[in-house]
Amino acid sequence: MTAKKQKRQLFRAVAVKAGAAIPTYQELRRMYAPPATLGRASAEVKAAMDAAFEADVMPMITSAYSILGAAAMPRFIGYPALSGLTQNGLIRAGVEMIADEMTRKWIDINTTQSVAGGEQNPVIADLKTDMETFNIKTLFHDASRLTSYFGGCLAFIDTGEDDPAALMTPLYMDESTFKPGTLRGLRLIEPFNISPGFYNASDPLANDYFKPRSWFILGREVHATRFLYFSSALPPSMLIPAYNFFGIPLA
Repeated sequence: MTAKKQKRQLFRAVAVKAGAAIPTYQELRRMYAPPATLGRASAEVKAAMDAAFEADVMPMITSAYSILGAAAMPRFIGYPALSGLTQNGLIRAGVEMIADEMTRKWIDINTTQSVAGGEQNPVIADLKTDMETFNIKTLFHDASRLTSYFGGCLAFIDTGEDDPAALMTPLYMDESTFKPGTLRGLRLIEPFNISPGFYNASDPLANDYFKPRSWFILGREVHATRFLYFSSALPPSMLIPAYNFFGIPLA
């Protein structure tokens, strides 16, 4: 059996195993073959071009279709595989660079209200102190990393509340649920510990369309308002559940 015939049989075996309509070897050749020469190239030149395509390009195409599987399209590869990619030095370099640059200059809090004597506005001073106390810069840096590696993450707003029933209620920015002085910090939750709760998938006119009203953290339900939500590169609504309601991982 020739090497060419072996390649064709291997490709068809992969296609059958995937159980979907993957293009045949001949169809791939028609789709990706070099364009016909417009000039008066000799038969020998054309044969040489075909041979180069057969030896180098065609194996890459067949391998790509085999890896992509039945649908012949990219898909969410899962958190175990993405966790493995965090150990890749080249991928880490790109992810860490983005996180470093996003938070390198950080932010400057200011106000239009003047204070007598040219002193710093006490509210601004308190905000800057709190940002340092709760390590907000580091939090956003790490959130950027997790978003690039896994597609997104959540930051839990820890108010000291531990009652399961209370955690399922909304956290409003008022003294009824967010009492002054109760903020303990913000804690990043990696997405492989997260599952979406109930969400609206029937009314695109509503604000909560494909947005979970609550999240399950290892089986413990917490209202969505008790988290900061981080994501990037959100897929279309049809694919959002496949990505655990986060974005497409940059990694």
